[in-house]
Amino acid sequence: MIRRRNHSLYPIKSWEFRSQNPDAAASISDELKINPLLAGVLVNRGYDSAAKIRSFLHPRLSSIKDPFLLKDMDKAMERLVKAVNGNEKICIFGDYDVDGVTSTALLIRFLQRMGKEPDYYIPNRISEGYGLNTEAIKRIARKGAKLLITVDNGISSFKEVALANSLGIDVIITDHHQAETDLPPAVAIVNPNRKDFPYIHTPLCGVGVAFKFIHAAFKAFEVDPESAKDFLYSMMDLVALGTVADIVPLTGENRTLVKYGLKKMETTDKVGLSTLLQMNCPSDKELTPQTISFTLAPRINAAGRADQASLCIDLLLTQDHMKAIEIARRLNRLNDERRKLEADILDSCLRYIADKMDIEKQNVLIVHGEGWHFGVVGIVASRLLERYHKPSIVLTVDQKIARGSGRSIPGFDIFQALTDCNEYLVEYGGHKGAVGLTLHTKDIAKFRDAMNEYAADRLNPEEHVPRLVIDAEVEPEDLTLENIAALSAMEPLGTGNPSPVFCIREAGLLEPPKVVGRDHLKLLLCKDGLSIPAIGFSMAESYPDIHDLSRKFDIAFTPYINQWRGYKNVELEIRDIQFPNEG
Repeated sequence: MIRRRNHSLYPIKSWEFRSQNPDAAASISDELKINPLLAGVLVNRGYDSAAKIRSFLHPRLSSIKDPFLLKDMDKAMERLVKAVNGNEKICIFGDYDVDGVTSTALLIRFLQRMGKEPDYYIPNRISEGYGLNTEAIKRIARKGAKLLITVDNGISSFKEVALANSLGIDVIITDHHQAETDLPPAVAIVNPNRKDFPYIHTPLCGVGVAFKFIHAAFKAFEVDPESAKDFLYSMMDLVALGTVADIVPLTGENRTLVKYGLKKMETTDKVGLSTLLQMNCPSDKELTPQTISFTLAPRINAAGRADQASLCIDLLLTQDHMKAIEIARRLNRLNDERRKLEADILDSCLRYIADKMDIEKQNVLIVHGEGWHFGVVGIVASRLLERYHKPSIVLTVDQKIARGSGRSIPGFDIFQALTDCNEYLVEYGGHKGAVGLTLHTKDIAKFRDAMNEYAADRLNPEEHVPRLVIDAEVEPEDLTLENIAALSAMEPLGTGNPSPVFCIREAGLLEPPKVVGRDHLKLLLCKDGLSIPAIGFSMAESYPDIHDLSRKFDIAFTPYINQWRGYKNVELEIRDIQFPNEG
């Protein structure tokens, strides 16, 4: 079933409740002396013992795993030590997104700490694309590099690594993208997703692997442990920035790195990062993963999308305040331009879908157009995914070649889908949730048919319905300031550790709904004699039936504490509204 909203089709959400264990929650709440609502949420999420909850609520840096648990780390260190001690020229090959940029800056800062001045190379997103390429390898060789270290790329670069070897360059690959059984001929491949030796502890991103790399390097160089610890902690702001931006689960080691990294970011010694924060974030607001996701990451990514990723490296390395201000202003302008491009291309895609597709018959949305900016098609694919909850690929056509990006829903491995349909592709890469691809324009129709046929055999109709996972059903009297404040112990919140979602059954309205701002839905709920304000962002047209004050409804929400003029009250951010027994 579908609901019409803002002239677009949005699937109705399927509510799925986490398993409840009130007895275990009460017991753990008593044992640990923690808030009952907090205990209930954590138990329902699988933290079903006091030890697990204690570890979750109080992550320690000592819980970070030994970096040598990653396969080939010993080989990588052996080659790195030889390069540094032999005064060999080292080049870092990065990527143009936040994960790649922070990984590159991290390794540069580490090598500078070791007395080296490495070169770095960030490929041009438009003309070179993602990862290693032969022309870049030749340029790096001409500059005299003897060791090339990749960050956030390289796992699929067979011919490029072979070329580097033939030109006298050894390659260390550090990456986190999905690896095939066969691997490039590098001297070391440090990748937690190696099929022959997967890293089972946490799903690291590129900067997480880079952090492990320098952690191992301090050990390999026998650096004083306290000095090494101080440096590693000083880099955690970069690690948090890249980890959150790359949307890996904020659990296990990632949770620890981001929790400490956000704390470090508040007092960062990196002039460029501090300047970007000051220009775009209110000083009285706490830094959270959302600060990274919605403020910092889009601006850094905007530079890469405009083929100016080196600006971000400069920003993260500079100690010059005036230079930092200049770069931050440029990033803000580039982000504004990116928003305009994104809106224009999304509008074109929606018209394409309306005019040329029967949306109900499409298992995978594949949209193409001429002249679309390649740097933003991935974002547009994400927007289509949000609207239709279907795997989405957006291609920009330049005469005979089409290039693009894809994003996928849970349960559908889009990388494996491309692998199965690769007879129509020139090249591709990525992971389960996101891919990049290139194909001949003449093959788009065949590729679309092949992808839809592949998905038809693997996607159930239910998987096209977005799930809303609800932590627990509550009553209005549960939503006290004390209870909601206690939930802050779950931070940092994000992928893998989302904001708590609750529901209230059979709620009503105390007054007619209002529209505030441009299109936000404002409600005053009532049940059992209690009233609670709620807001649904961009939901003004989502629930036309809500205007009938005589009807009861179930509401799913995330509670938060609103502060205004010294007054605090609990408000609800609406996630969904459903009318029971009405379909």
